[in-house]
Amino acid sequence: MLDKTQASFTSKLIALGIAILFIASFLGGFAYLLNPPQQTQNQVDSQEFDFQNEVSQIGAYLEENPEDVQAWTELGNKYYDWGAQTGDLNIFAAAVDAYRSALELDPNLNDVRTDMALAYLFMDNTGKAISELEQVLENDPNHVNAILNLGYANKIAGNFSETVKFWEKFLEIAPKDHPRIETVKQGLEEAKKEISETKENTTELESG
Repeated sequence: MLDKTQASFTSKLIALGIAILFIASFLGGFAYLLNPPQQTQNQVDSQEFDFQNEVSQIGAYLEENPEDVQAWTELGNKYYDWGAQTGDLNIFAAAVDAYRSALELDPNLNDVRTDMALAYLFMDNTGKAISELEQVLENDPNHVNAILNLGYANKIAGNFSETVKFWEKFLEIAPKDHPRIETVKQGLEEAKKEISETKENTTELESG
């Protein structure tokens, strides 16, 4: 993982691109990124119009009903989905703000906090994502998706031992039909390989 305090602007963009590709791959979207459906500009404009209209309607409702947790959650979901479609980091930031408003009203919304953590990941704020997911586990130690996401958030951060810990737990408790089981098994082997190679390199340095 690049040292962001020293990396050049170009290096930061490369690192962010790698993180986004990793997240998209894990969420099953890698093939979509490589082979996006052909859309006309009219289709894109129509989708953006629908998004802006839906967001405006929810925003207007929330002005009159600022304590509606479900509405804040729905607003966050709208921003998150559009951010995932467009790759616009400002949209993910808006999703975080909406999710945060929901959590201020009800801090125990574990699914909302998990989604907010994923938005942080897309924004290249891995540390904040990990922190939020750890808070989910404080509320619910067996929250399957928080455990799953902690595994690959730590993988992005280069914390492979933590990745192994969380993904092994995920495989223990996840429903047998969970769609990410095979992906986790493959990622788990990769994380273990990284740990093994790091140990070998350290041993060589010490002996040299």
